[in-house]
Amino acid sequence: MKNLLITSINPGVGKSTFTLALAMKLKEDGMNVGYFKPITDSSKDTDAADAKQLLEMKEDLSVINPVLVSVFEYDMKPEQIEETKSKIQTAFKTLSESYELLVIEGCRKVNYLAFLGLSALELSLICNARILLVSSGEEIEDADRLLLGKSYLGDKLIGGAFTLVPDQLIQHFESFIIPHLKSNYGIEVFGLIPSRTDLVAPTVTEIQSALGAQVLSGDEHLNNLVEDFVVGAMEPEAALKYFRKSVNKAVITGGDRPRIALAAMETDTSVVILTGSILPPVGVLARSEEKGIPILLVAQDTFSTVKKLTQIHVYGKLTQDQSEKIAAWSEIFNKVDYKGILNKLVD
Repeated sequence: MKNLLITSINPGVGKSTFTLALAMKLKEDGMNVGYFKPITDSSKDTDAADAKQLLEMKEDLSVINPVLVSVFEYDMKPEQIEETKSKIQTAFKTLSESYELLVIEGCRKVNYLAFLGLSALELSLICNARILLVSSGEEIEDADRLLLGKSYLGDKLIGGAFTLVPDQLIQHFESFIIPHLKSNYGIEVFGLIPSRTDLVAPTVTEIQSALGAQVLSGDEHLNNLVEDFVVGAMEPEAALKYFRKSVNKAVITGGDRPRIALAAMETDTSVVILTGSILPPVGVLARSEEKGIPILLVAQDTFSTVKKLTQIHVYGKLTQDQSEKIAAWSEIFNKVDYKGILNKLVD
């Protein structure tokens, strides 16, 4: 059996979570499966650590994720490239001796590091892997991404999966897009992952990391899931009615508006983000501890904070302490043809 490398045309489609959820499902079915991420582009990447925990892998993180290559290293010399490939090959050999199948996560997107001969296509050759392409299904034209992947990956591609598919598009994908991709282009689609906040919602910790925010209170509740973002820009009298319309939300407001923060904490709020580096009164922090709602502090103003959250698209990952999200993904994978994926890996 060959290994499986999962990649995407563009970042931000839930590739990491899909990869880990698939590995967990295969393990749940009794397979001896391991996770491998040959290259990361960030020293803050926690994918390997999350996989090590959830799959109960014994290997060091330096084996599970042996190489860091950022966009600033496109000037690597030939000998450095060969040394990088050698590290990957050594780590791959170590893992291959322990697992029946490796689920391999590509870095960022399918063509990343192609300039250095280290793209997903080259990694699939090093790791004796076939490739599954994960694409957003937010719009009908996202089907074009699988065609683009097919033209680049050729026979290495076994097919794809769509994520973030809105409810109103699922039937159209099922009845027309997916059959058309198979009959006209020979591309199989093994699953549609619906656009559900409980699948991709980030934790407060992930929001805090993305914003570089300071945690003022509620340290024990940083695993709260954030499913919506609400700006507290109204008068305090109107705040409660407005805040009650949203659940598991992050409320973003100025640090000089303590009454808004207090109103937010009387509703279903996961975190309050105070802007402008303005510390709230002690009473706000005390209420935060009572309600189990963390308070974060950022230097930017409210508009800049909202803009940043919109631009970076913070998607939550699977970690061991997120039992509800793990259960949700396990349920989703009952509708993904993961056995069809396995059949494609057999010589």
